Amino acid sequence: MKRLLFAIGILSLAVVKNSGAYFSSQTAIGANCVSAGCWALPTQPILLSPANGTFIGLNSDWWQNPVLVWENSQSSCPLARLSYQLEVYTDKNLQNLYYQSDWLSEPISSIQEMPDGSYFWRVRARDQFNHIADFTEQWFFAVDRLAPQISEPVVAEKTSRSAVIEWQTNKPATSQIIYGSDSDEVFKTPMESGFTTNHRVLLSNLFSARTYHFQILSRDQAQNEVVSENFTLRTLSEAGDIVINELMWMGSGFGPYDEWLELRNTKSYPVDISGFKLTKKTDLFPEGEEMMTVPQGKIIPALGFFLISHFGDEESKIKVSPNLVVGNKLVLRNESLQIRLYAGEVSTLNLVDIADDGQGKPLAGTNKNTDGNFYRYSMQRKEIAGDGTLAENWETCYTNSLEEQGYWDEGVVLEKGTPGGRNLFGE
Repeated sequence: MKRLLFAIGILSLAVVKNSGAYFSSQTAIGANCVSAGCWALPTQPILLSPANGTFIGLNSDWWQNPVLVWENSQSSCPLARLSYQLEVYTDKNLQNLYYQSDWLSEPISSIQEMPDGSYFWRVRARDQFNHIADFTEQWFFAVDRLAPQISEPVVAEKTSRSAVIEWQTNKPATSQIIYGSDSDEVFKTPMESGFTTNHRVLLSNLFSARTYHFQILSRDQAQNEVVSENFTLRTLSEAGDIVINELMWMGSGFGPYDEWLELRNTKSYPVDISGFKLTKKTDLFPEGEEMMTVPQGKIIPALGFFLISHFGDEESKIKVSPNLVVGNKLVLRNESLQIRLYAGEVSTLNLVDIADDGQGKPLAGTNKNTDGNFYRYSMQRKEIAGDGTLAENWETCYTNSLEEQGYWDEGVVLEKGTPGGRNLFGE
């Protein structure tokens, strides 16, 4: 009997229970039965696309085929059939599940509805025996289809040759400025690749007293791009850019207040003089009392002139129409005359030109009575303007040129000057 039981035991050990598993080196022993099969877990998938940290914008190629892709897992079990499950969350702590797929036979999943926001995704694999691998580490991507919003830019710093532009965006973005003047080609600053909400860009190698147009270009991490509307800035004027070119400080036969003052643009491009200020020396304000401000929109053409007059041409002996009639704001002294021109607010930084030294009689010009005739000749700047406080840079208009006659009403012979035109020299 003992021999029979021993033989039955050997037979039991030789029988392998049919579990449906594939044979491997692993075994399980239960009671009098030994079974063998494959319990090896699949490897973790390798995430491929979109890459970790990707920002997907409105114009991204990803929208042509919005899928999440990973690499196939591997299994050491012969003939293993693997499938995959994808999970997508809207928070990095993986608490808010946005999407969970069924078990997929291919390492790819399409998600059609993806509102703007941040997403965290992971994948796991299993075989047909329900051996399930751990999830991969989570990867992050963001969907952002809205372009940055740009604040009103500020010209934070400005010189005659440079300007610093500052602005803000509502989300991190790059910084670039497109700029140029009316007569120049268009330039671009280098695209600053760092992403920030506070932007500051330097424009250099500019020309003095020149108006520049500029636009801001900012691009966010999802490559959504915005280009601002057109803005303008004017570089500061340097001494000699705009000069006080001629003064009729003595008036005319119509009266002592028939005065005018002429500005000249020495640059080869138009200069916007909007906001320029003129001051005059007075007893109370020896450094200058504000006389007038040039209104907005006033531009002197390249190498051109700008005539400011007390009266219009209908009330004056001059024949030409002034660019600006200011009435009592223009008062030119016959003694201790000094006029200063500022490119904006009155300050040393904005001082552009000075006419006369403010001592005694004006440095040039005539106001004399000879044989009962009053001769009134303008004070005019030399072609090379030089320092306007020095007599050597001024002359009295003595010319008898026929060209000079075109500036005055018919029959005027006692007044000389070239209001609104180039100065004429000589007897």
